[in-house]
Amino acid sequence: MTHAGKSLPSRSLPWKDFALHYSWLLAAGGILFLDQLTKWLVRSALPLGARVDYLPFMALVHRSNTGAGFSILTGQNTLLAIAALLALAGVSAMIPSLGDSEKLLAGIFLGGIMGNLADRLLFQGVTDFILVHWKELYWPAFNIADAALTLSVLFFIIREAYANRSDSSKIQKD
Repeated sequence: MTHAGKSLPSRSLPWKDFALHYSWLLAAGGILFLDQLTKWLVRSALPLGARVDYLPFMALVHRSNTGAGFSILTGQNTLLAIAALLALAGVSAMIPSLGDSEKLLAGIFLGGIMGNLADRLLFQGVTDFILVHWKELYWPAFNIADAALTLSVLFFIIREAYANRSDSSKIQKD
């Protein structure tokens, strides 16, 4: 933009810079909030073990899981809490060296870790409430934090595979 023939320096809005550089923090906080809110609603509305079918392939349940995904390491809540703390520290330490899209995925991952870690510390087990099935084939119950963890890892793998494919095609062209 010019004023009397002179160029004015371009300025970005402060919130835009914050959002760009700290999107990972906003994502982590958003996932943590949504995860804890939905778990609180389930614990408040449904007794442990309850099930409410609301779609032909999905049900709302109230389960407590002291293990990891697919109920592996059942009863190892302390070990899993320590592993979560180590993952939280490790991924957090990597944040400064990541690109913007990687930071966003890391934030989603961190939100998932914090959501399930909060349950482990406060309730000695993770509240799961989403049950997906097809006829008699059931996927293990999960929650928002589990979905965030799974999707962030999946998208990171896809992103890396695409980047590696792109790099190898450049090498072949040379």
